[in-house]
Amino acid sequence: GGCHLPPCDGAAANVNGGIGAGATIHLQEERLNNFKTVLEALERPGEKALIRAASKYINDYKDIINSQILLSQTPQGQLYPSYRYSLPDFLDALIVIAEEGVGGRKFYLGEPTGAQGVKYGIVNVIMFLAQAYKESIQYDACDENNWELVNDRFPLSNACGQLDMSYQDMHCSEEEAYMECPVKPEMEQYALTSALWFQAPAPFYCGPKSKYPTTGFRHRH
Repeated sequence: GGCHLPPCDGAAANVNGGIGAGATIHLQEERLNNFKTVLEALERPGEKALIRAASKYINDYKDIINSQILLSQTPQGQLYPSYRYSLPDFLDALIVIAEEGVGGRKFYLGEPTGAQGVKYGIVNVIMFLAQAYKESIQYDACDENNWELVNDRFPLSNACGQLDMSYQDMHCSEEEAYMECPVKPEMEQYALTSALWFQAPAPFYCGPKSKYPTTGFRHRH
């Protein structure tokens, strides 16, 4: 019995919360306890609270992040807002990696046991952005660029390894072995991005030796 959904029939909206004088709400005590439980869960330190706090902190400093961090540069050193890296995209990715993770590991956003625990997570976010800037943001690319010159030219074989490295023969450390994929000798793969400077080499391409026994090069100019 009782009113299920205020305001109830025959009751004024300003009388007893819209249920009318002397009326009762259906399962009033149970509904009140459920509401209190939800409120406590929202305020309780935990993964969701850390994500909300980290997102708020990042948004509070969005002007600084956009004007000082998410900047790429031309070969002449001129800075411009990155075409490929944006703050909304970063926040979307951060939430996914903090909630779901990869390979059983999640992005560390602090300690949920204290009010100041999120500060450790913020430091981790800052260090991640610093590394991302060094590796990718400053070049406005998410794939490796063809940048190593050999005899004043850019070999297409740089896709297989630069700085005397052979990517096919590289292995993950034992604690990161779960991220390693077996080599597929016949696999073909195109990169999506490359350097944006004038006459920069095209995106990398990898293919099997059975199909491409030799490779060429791109001139520097």
